[in-house]
Amino acid sequence: GEIRIKTATLDGVITHAQPEYEDCHARALEHRVPLKQVIDAALQVWSQQTKLSVHNPQAVTNNPEAAIRE
Repeated sequence: GEIRIKTATLDGVITHAQPEYEDCHARALEHRVPLKQVIDAALQVWSQQTKLSVHNPQAVTNNPEAAIRE
């Protein structure tokens, strides 16, 4: 399922990212795993996606509606 990631920026640089609680909670119930496990996995995937996007700045967004897919 989809998990939206909220980001905080300072001067156009992402300083903090946090998965949407409701999205994580729904995935945790759906897959019967601990909520923390879903949050950690979502942050790990998001981090990997943003690192891969360093050479493509258009792929990195500060849009709070940006999402990752499991």
